[in-house]
Amino acid sequence: VDAVAGGETGALVPVGDRRALAAALLAYLDDPGLRAAHGAAGRRRVELLFARRRVWGAWVELYRGELARRAPAVGSR
Repeated sequence: VDAVAGGETGALVPVGDRRALAAALLAYLDDPGLRAAHGAAGRRRVELLFARRRVWGAWVELYRGELARRAPAVGSR
């Protein structure tokens, strides 16, 4: 899951597009409300999607899936 949701929690710009990056930065400099809104939305998104227990749970499930997938191959040796 991406940490930044374009237009909601931050600005996404194409890789290598210096003009787009400059425009996005200027928009934040010029608009304190935008900075505050994106900052608050970003915090909510991180608290919801990247809470430690949720991330750890996702890792545990990934490892369990890999172990289950590989278990028959390991047992047949």
